[in-house]
Amino acid sequence: MIYVKMRTEQEKMDFIITFAKQDHRIRGLLMNGSRVNPNIKAKGHKSF
Repeated sequence: MIYVKMRTEQEKMDFIITFAKQDHRIRGLLMNGSRVNPNIKAKGHKSF
């Protein structure tokens, strides 16, 4: 069996932001939901 370490919340955010900054085709990055808005109650399942 191969075990893969799950990324932390910060690692996921860093990956997304770094990817967007490095790809010249991406002109903007917008995120919404409980991951980035503390006023929204977190769900048990998150999209990424």
